[in-house]
Amino acid sequence: MEVIGAPGSSVSSDFQIVYYTIGKVVNGIPRMNVFFKVSVPRDEITQTEHVKKWGWFTEDEFMELSVNPSYDKAELAQVVLA
Repeated sequence: MEVIGAPGSSVSSDFQIVYYTIGKVVNGIPRMNVFFKVSVPRDEITQTEHVKKWGWFTEDEFMELSVNPSYDKAELAQVVLA
């Protein structure tokens, strides 16, 4: 499945969790947000039905994003933008 428009064979990761947080309980099911650092060739990322918008962001721009599910963006920014 090409959720970000790139074939899975183009995505690489060491599968180390870089950030996680316990989310809200939805319909009696606890949610957890888990983030991995991955690499994807930039020219393979394309618009799909799963991607409303994508882009590259500065830390300030990242902090202004409205995202779901919610999580502590400041904590995540320290890990992702380090």
